[in-house]
Amino acid sequence: FCNGYPNIDLSFAVNPSDDDSDAGGDDDDEDDEDKVTTVKTGTTASVVVTLAREDDEDSDDDEDDEAMGRAKPQKPETGVPVVNAPLFPARKTEGWWLVVGDAATNTLLSVKRVANLGSRPQAVRLDFAVPDDALGPRELKLFLMCDSYLGCDQEYAVKLLVEQGEEADDDSSSGSESDD
Repeated sequence: FCNGYPNIDLSFAVNPSDDDSDAGGDDDDEDDEDKVTTVKTGTTASVVVTLAREDDEDSDDDEDDEAMGRAKPQKPETGVPVVNAPLFPARKTEGWWLVVGDAATNTLLSVKRVANLGSRPQAVRLDFAVPDDALGPRELKLFLMCDSYLGCDQEYAVKLLVEQGEEADDDSSSGSESDD
């Protein structure tokens, strides 16, 4: 059972197309956790998340399972592992969800289901409207949640500096003229 427990590596970048600034998530770089990305109100920000499964190549347990007559979990054609859930009425594969939320206001900004998280790394883009209720430093949360196993959810801080964006001035718009 322990070898079937998922180990997912997550790294992310906020607005990578703007300045290619990596906002963290990698365990290798401790400095990335302190990076702050500047965003403007009225715009759409994006978080690009890269997910990769660490495959456990330990075959000793597989041999033990075969010797004891236990069937090891099989992967379907998609490469997504089957969940060890003997009381579930049907064959169950792992499901993963990415969520970006603001804990200060208790709001969700973006939710996306990740399908077929197999052995190949996947990049997932989460777009959300920049919160305009408070300017200044904001800390959003990025969650990776599993619908099959307890205890393997992950949480990361996404640090933003929210600045005032350009607002359309309704009084001086050149496209609208009054009817006489």
